[in-house]
Amino acid sequence: MGMDQIRVLLVDDEEDLVATLSERLEIRGFRVTGVHSGIEALQCVEEHPFDIVLMDVRMPGLDGMETMKQMKLRWPGLPVILVTGHLPESAAEDAQRLGAFDFFNKPVDLKQLTARIHDAVQVVQSGAAHE
Repeated sequence: MGMDQIRVLLVDDEEDLVATLSERLEIRGFRVTGVHSGIEALQCVEEHPFDIVLMDVRMPGLDGMETMKQMKLRWPGLPVILVTGHLPESAAEDAQRLGAFDFFNKPVDLKQLTARIHDAVQVVQSGAAHE
């Protein structure tokens, strides 16, 4: 194997989506933990190491943007990829300004997503994460 499994935290309030996407990512060799709210996501990162967070933007309570903001304050090196049903241009710019590694529109292209997860983890591992 050589390469450690990439640990993905998947955050989306749609339980079916979390179940399906977790399964599809696990088939591709990722280790996935799924949660259904921003609050759960923050608790999870507090308790376990993750390599990357894959998070829906629109969630009741703490939305993806706000959750990411809090994550970046506490774990600045943890890459976050945002996923959304429909992101207006301005929100996309906000996402990047707040430090999102990338963002995808739903339905997510799994091939592209997998590639970007690998990119994000490599950036972190190579220590080339830019400020």
